[in-house]
Amino acid sequence: MDCKGGLITPGFVDPHTHIFPPKDRSNEFAMRVNKTYQEIAAAGGGIVSSVAACRKSNFEELYIKNEKNVRRFIEFGTTTLEMKSGYGLDLETEILLLEVINKLKKNFSKYIEIIPTFLGAHAIPPEFKGRTDEYVDLICNKMLPEIKTKDLAEYCDVFCEEGYFNYQQSEKILKTAKSLKFKIRLHADEFQDT
Repeated sequence: MDCKGGLITPGFVDPHTHIFPPKDRSNEFAMRVNKTYQEIAAAGGGIVSSVAACRKSNFEELYIKNEKNVRRFIEFGTTTLEMKSGYGLDLETEILLLEVINKLKKNFSKYIEIIPTFLGAHAIPPEFKGRTDEYVDLICNKMLPEIKTKDLAEYCDVFCEEGYFNYQQSEKILKTAKSLKFKIRLHADEFQDT
């Protein structure tokens, strides 16, 4: 078979992507040359910056931004894409992000499999600073049941890391998710051996 300079390869599977906020974060990526992830986050960048942008966005803005990204995944040979929420950190915005992911899943189903994952435990929202256990209770008692009722996510993920969710909090969220018949995932050991 003459591929005329092309390449035949199995499709790529990307098991860890996030829905993108409709904002440019290139300045934060440039900062990574001489600042740690934690330093960027402490200065208001990273997850918190994306949360602020997503909370100000509407469905159409989020869809348009992420539709372009999905098209690029397809063009570069990705056949399966896990897409996580986690830039809302409140029930309303997490549902909005998952609704966008599900619309992308439906609209591109002929070309790519998109697997929606709820990542409400991506970071502690600013309004819950110093009250992480209360936020964990919100995830377990309100967010997970409502997202399950609306059938918006296949998986539940938690960022188990120092400064985010500890082992006990992560276990509580994942056990709750499992009891609700979510499949589970875990961000872990990015900064520390947790």
